Amino acid sequence: MGFENATKTRNTCLSVGTANTIVLLTNTAKPVDVRPGSPNRYMAVRSEQPCLVPPPANARHKSTSSADSTSSSSSSSNSGNVKSVPYNWKSVVIDGGGFVTGIIFSKAKAGVLYIRTDVGGAYRYDPTNRSWIPLTDFVSRKDGNYMGIESIATDPVNPNRVYMATGMYAQSWAGPGAFMRSDDQGNTWHITKMTTSKMGGNDLGRSNGERLAIDPHQPKILFFGSRLSGMWKSTNESESWNKLETFPVGSDPKGLGIPFVVFDPTAGKVGEPTKVIYAGVSRTDENLYRNADAGQTWQLVPKQPKGFLPARAAVDRDGTLYVAYGNDPGPYAVQDGALFRYEPKGDVWTDITPLKPSDTDKFGYGAVAVDPAHPGTIVATTITNWNALGLGPRQSEEVLCIRPARWRRLRE
Repeated sequence: MGFENATKTRNTCLSVGTANTIVLLTNTAKPVDVRPGSPNRYMAVRSEQPCLVPPPANARHKSTSSADSTSSSSSSSNSGNVKSVPYNWKSVVIDGGGFVTGIIFSKAKAGVLYIRTDVGGAYRYDPTNRSWIPLTDFVSRKDGNYMGIESIATDPVNPNRVYMATGMYAQSWAGPGAFMRSDDQGNTWHITKMTTSKMGGNDLGRSNGERLAIDPHQPKILFFGSRLSGMWKSTNESESWNKLETFPVGSDPKGLGIPFVVFDPTAGKVGEPTKVIYAGVSRTDENLYRNADAGQTWQLVPKQPKGFLPARAAVDRDGTLYVAYGNDPGPYAVQDGALFRYEPKGDVWTDITPLKPSDTDKFGYGAVAVDPAHPGTIVATTITNWNALGLGPRQSEEVLCIRPARWRRLRE
């Protein structure tokens, strides 16, 4: 039950709760299922008191304007003058705007941070006011598809430049997506509209990533792992794109495709294309590829784990690769997963999963990140390990940190 249908329900009203949370109150006989992904996409609870109901059809309208009040006063001795009070209208801050599917830091300047959401656009953090600045409010209704942000990438050299892949759905009925580039941290955008390629910012696997990646040594070069049509490459700052026919997975009818592309910054030098690139494919077998010639030819990474789908990956500054896995693309049905470390020298894989899922405690791993200043220090998070409204096994996702071989919970 979305707002479109909820407002037609008899005796339904809208209320504002604590922390600027909008709550829908209904007098339905049963609680409403409000888990993410259910048809009831908004928080709803049963009302303990009757909601406001409209007045009967034969009720007299009482004017609030001073002119009408004067007129009413002359015809009825019981009516008094009604004062006209000026109102000062301001915007109401609503703490929300879509499920946050990705957090992207600038590699060129500390403190520059972006987030992407599934249906609410993109935002940049304002550290001075400790608030989030919306970057996609310029999108018109007819281009509302762009409010689903598939991926964000920050320029490794220019702290003001940022890229986005936008498009809410990859289904047949949805329109094509677009690539956007900004040279002022998202205040204005140059848009390259795609004619056929679709994005899925609100599709399954939307918290995977990042699909869009910039070459750390040659920032004009970008790679994009699409959902439906394989790997794509731009050599002119996203002005145009060409499909990489040499990538082994050219299509995916399921619409999951290539969830992440990661460059190894240790394999190259400034001014030349980075030699080593990793790319994940959203399937349970033969799902991690490696390239050693700047994107021309691709091979499966030897001895890789099987049985899980890769969700996110990160390369440490010593060339070590970390991969987060789940048994489902997410964000709803992940019930198993693991965290692995890969050392290219010797093709050594190590299971470093900090918390093991079980039959009574089901979850997966949704993200992993590295500390660029301290090799071996990583942060990982679980997925589908939540209990926001009493519907899951835990109170929140687990966020864990390791340095160099000992895990601890960051929320403690």
